Amino acid sequence: MHDFKVMAAVGVFHVPKGATAPVCFPDGEDPIELLVGLESMEGREVEVVTHYLPDAANAKGARGLGSCLMGDHCPTGHKDKPNWILQFQAKGTLRREGFAWFVNDSRIPLGLLPGHKARFMMTTTEKVIVEDVPQPENHPFPDEEVKDIMQEAKELEELLQGLQAIVREKG
Repeated sequence: MHDFKVMAAVGVFHVPKGATAPVCFPDGEDPIELLVGLESMEGREVEVVTHYLPDAANAKGARGLGSCLMGDHCPTGHKDKPNWILQFQAKGTLRREGFAWFVNDSRIPLGLLPGHKARFMMTTTEKVIVEDVPQPENHPFPDEEVKDIMQEAKELEELLQGLQAIVREKG
């Protein structure tokens, strides 16, 4: 059975000592370990989208348009290219080679996330198979029953109109 899975991480990314993948630290929420999500979807058909989150208020002249918190030590080269923004999207089979993760042959740029405000989204894309779902029975009112009910209602309406006419005559 294929179950639908989704992972969403928005915040500042960091690789804690001994970790093999970045951890996202959202504002005021518990950290999100990307490795847990990646491992849970390994071998599945997925779509991955990740990108830096520019800070509109501080973008002008800021490294990574305000998304970079690394200063001169940024591995993406924001010192020399301050306007460069990570944008990655891939769809296919999620797989791992050592510590690197791929969607088909596209390497997911996890190493570019630490020290940046970013968004990482991943969802399965396979057809969801739901088992043991009861099938709907025949419509509770087949067309013939509906026609019969409508005919009876018409006959009842005619009877009531007849009674109404009699009451008016006598009244």
